[in-house]
Amino acid sequence: MPLVKSSHLRSVKRNKKTGELEIRFKNQSRYVYEDVTKQEEKNLLKASSKGRQFWRTIRGIKPYRET
Repeated sequence: MPLVKSSHLRSVKRNKKTGELEIRFKNQSRYVYEDVTKQEEKNLLKASSKGRQFWRTIRGIKPYRET
């Protein structure tokens, strides 16, 4: 899973077929968020603050499950 430069997120990977975005956090917890578009993933990866982008556009908005 590709690592990202962030103080909260460790890695981010989107399944192109299902639209599920898997995020591993620095504390080693792992969550899968559903219905994440390619553009949302792109915006997250390009953001100067990935944690802030995650909280604004995915967390609390997209259905998720802990894995």
